[in-house]
Amino acid sequence: TAGEFTFGEGDTIKNIDYDYEIMKYPVTDYEYVLYMLDAMENGNISVNENGASGNYPGDAIYPNGDYTFISFNSSKISWNGQIFEVQEGNVNHPVTGITYFGAWAFATHYGMEVPDQYEWEKAARGNTGYDYPWGNEVSYQNANYSNNFPYNVYSLGELTTPVDLFNGSTFSCISEG
Repeated sequence: TAGEFTFGEGDTIKNIDYDYEIMKYPVTDYEYVLYMLDAMENGNISVNENGASGNYPGDAIYPNGDYTFISFNSSKISWNGQIFEVQEGNVNHPVTGITYFGAWAFATHYGMEVPDQYEWEKAARGNTGYDYPWGNEVSYQNANYSNNFPYNVYSLGELTTPVDLFNGSTFSCISEG
């Protein structure tokens, strides 16, 4: 929503003078596969074993042209020429391997926009002046970070946690496949 917030390491006061919304949870592998299926059907992307690409109309930084949307080499999603497959146990995990252009394509497809750096930081930090919405310290009670949370699935050198599972509670034992 509109209003002041602190930005950057120096806690500069910035103002966003318009209301906006931001997704509460990251896009999952499953949701990105659904997008790609629809975009393929509409002829908006091309897919091969390495990834998916499509047209970006251009902006002040990037010219109009075809760009990679997702690299399957750095994702938990693959394409065998006929179907998309998501690594076992990762369907509800945050999608990885997405480029800015892939995020833009997904958002545009669903009538959304990719947040800019100011919108993102306001949403991530709040307007408190703290490093995080809850204060300046991070702990497993507030965030999943750096191997501290017991529900992690190792894939492609990354640990991810299912989207919307983390709720600040301590789990004694959770495992997956």
